[in-house]
Amino acid sequence: MTDKNNFDTEFKKGMEIPCPKCRENMNMTAKRCPNCQYDFSDNEVHTNIASKRTNPLGCVIIVGIITVVAVIGFGVSSTGDKASDIPSRTTSKTPNSGEVFAYKEAAKTLISAKLRDPDSAIFSNMVVYPERKDRSVIICGYVNSRNGFGGMTGAQRFITGGTVMLEEEFTEEQMSIAWTRFCN
Repeated sequence: MTDKNNFDTEFKKGMEIPCPKCRENMNMTAKRCPNCQYDFSDNEVHTNIASKRTNPLGCVIIVGIITVVAVIGFGVSSTGDKASDIPSRTTSKTPNSGEVFAYKEAAKTLISAKLRDPDSAIFSNMVVYPERKDRSVIICGYVNSRNGFGGMTGAQRFITGGTVMLEEEFTEEQMSIAWTRFCN
């Protein structure tokens, strides 16, 4: 249980920025500082999100999950497998099918943690965009899940990579800007 609490704490730290007025940490998607009540414009919120798009914690989590899946997927055991028996990782920046699967599973885990009813989550149209020199791997897609009243919310967009963006947590304009930038 403490691992989950540590993860949650570290994840929340990755979503924080200092307020430009009072310098207290606050959520990067907030429109108002909870400490000094400074109001952010939509442009400032967009800039905050863009500045955090390569959060190393998210990259570390995704790389860790890929490593675990690769080890399990390649059937590596501790009983004498030789290095030559293990398929080598491709040097291409385009993820192979095992990596794509791992990225999608990592995205599902991160998005599910933000949902009211994670067990009801139905993911669709997930696309993995390879790493480029200006950003980490990005996973875009849609998720539908139950709301607090037990009804399905309808498909909403999400983006994962250095940070996690779920459409219900942003304005339509903010999500459209991020979607256009990262998911096309």
